[in-house]
Formats: sequence, C-alpha cells, structure tokens
Amino acid sequence: MRPLDRQIVYFNGRFLPAGRACLSIFDRGILYGDGIFETFRSYGGKLFRVRDHLGRLASSAKAVGMALPLPAERLHAILSECLRRNQLRDATLRLTITRGSGTPGDLAPRTDPAHTVFITAKPISPPGPSQVRQGVAAVIIRRFRTDRQGVPPRSKTTSRLLGILARREAKDAGAFEGILLNDKGEITEGTTTNIFWVRKGMLYTPPFRAGILPGITRAVTLEAARRIGLPVRLETGRPARLYRADEVFLTGTSIEVLSVSGVDGRRIGTGRPGPVTRRLQEAFRQIVETETHSKLAPPEKRR
Repeated sequence: MRPLDRQIVYFNGRFLPAGRACLSIFDRGILYGDGIFETFRSYGGKLFRVRDHLGRLASSAKAVGMALPLPAERLHAILSECLRRNQLRDATLRLTITRGSGTPGDLAPRTDPAHTVFITAKPISPPGPSQVRQGVAAVIIRRFRTDRQGVPPRSKTTSRLLGILARREAKDAGAFEGILLNDKGEITEGTTTNIFWVRKGMLYTPPFRAGILPGITRAVTLEAARRIGLPVRLETGRPARLYRADEVFLTGTSIEVLSVSGVDGRRIGTGRPGPVTRRLQEAFRQIVETETHSKLAPPEKRR
C-alpha cells in the first residue's frame, strides 16, 4: 500500500499525488460542512452498483440544493481511472463534492462558487476474521438522536459530527458500532451502517420514514432476502426489539453483512452469527460475484 501522500487522487480535473492536492482554507466544505459525498466499493477492479451510488449522490445534491458539476457517466469514468492509477482491485473510493470556496461568513451566497471535486481510493479494510466468525458488539447511543426534520437523513453530507460523536460513544463503551435512535426513541441506523434483525423467521429493518440513509448494501441485502424466500417487514421500534431478536446484523459498503453478537451487553441469540445471517452473507456474495465477474473468498477468509 502506498503512503497516503503518494496515493493518486483526482482533484478538480487532475490526477496527482495526494500530497500535492491543496484545498483552500476558504472551502465551504471545511468552513461549514457544505458538501456531499459517496463511498464506492470495487471487487476485482470493477465498481459494484456504481449507478445506484451515483443516483444517491444526485439525490443528495438535490436535497441540499447543489448542482452536480459533472455528469454521472464522467464521474463513473473518473472513478474507474482512479482505481487503475492506484493499481487497486478490491478497494473503497470516496467521491466528495463541496460547494467550493467562498467569502467567510457568507452562509448563503447568491451564486455558488466553482465546486471542489475530489476522489480518493484505498485498499479495502474488511472486518477481521474473528469479527466475521464471532460477530461484533453494538450499543444504543443515548446522548444523541437523529432529527428527521433536520439535515435530510436520506442524503450523505459532509456534516458528519453526529456520527463522529456517536461512534466515539460506542468506542468508549467497547463496541464496534453505535445504533442511533430518532426523536421518537425508535431504532434508525448505525453511524455508518444500516441495521437488520431477525425474529421468528421474519427479517426486519427500519423504513425510510424512520429517518435513515437508503443504504446501497441495505438494498442489495433486501434483494438477497427475496432471492432466498425470506419474508421481510420494514418496521422500527424501541431498542427492546433488538434485545429480543434471534439475530441482529449490520450492512455497509465496507463491511457487507456483519453479525452483531450483542447489544448493550445483552447477548443476541447464541452470541454468534445465526443461520439467516449466514444465508444472507452467501446470497450477497453470489450477487456480487455475478455482477462483477469476480470470485470471492468467504468473508472470514478475506483480508
């Protein structure tokens, strides 16, 4: 893996070493978190569900009143080129777009300055084999809650302070992930993940109206559930629903489908990945292999 400052990034129309990419101190992404982003995953050098990710990027831009500076086809080509120049096959890429540099203190300029666009790529860092085999711990975040009427929860903005504080709370509790509640005290999502649980053979996950991000991996997991004939309900509820679940798991671009062994110190099921989680992990893998023409090792054997 190249040192960070030598990795090749895309920055405002050019590919260059990361150490030479200079962002203005007046960029609105730095001053106000005024930007959007999207994280992509590649398998065997091929981007997975790239059109879905770019569609969500367009939705995020619309939600914050920002016009995308480049068409989706051009962004797709730049992402692929970034992979190639970094000689990466299994990787994550982050595309960030801010509203550009502006006059400090001018929160709402009459016209938007030129956007700042940059893409970074790095080798994938999947969960460790023991995390896949044994599951991970999660906690309910008590200090902070999502606001369904605040920053549009269905958009990915660079204003990430809530997620940062929630993840710090989870880490302080010795957990892998923190589960956020909405203003009604209902389960929503993790700081960077979506959440599912299984009870008596039924798969549950919160609906969009609970205030969640429409995760791409979440959508693929729901597709996998349909393929294996697993019944699904889009419902939320109080944290007790997780405590009583037979299985709980998280989904995300980097972690795919990852079992949760316990929530708030309460063991879930047997305390190890359950049969539904394992079936969905396999169905998810088959979808990826079909679409990317890649042969993937089982999750616990990937590094």
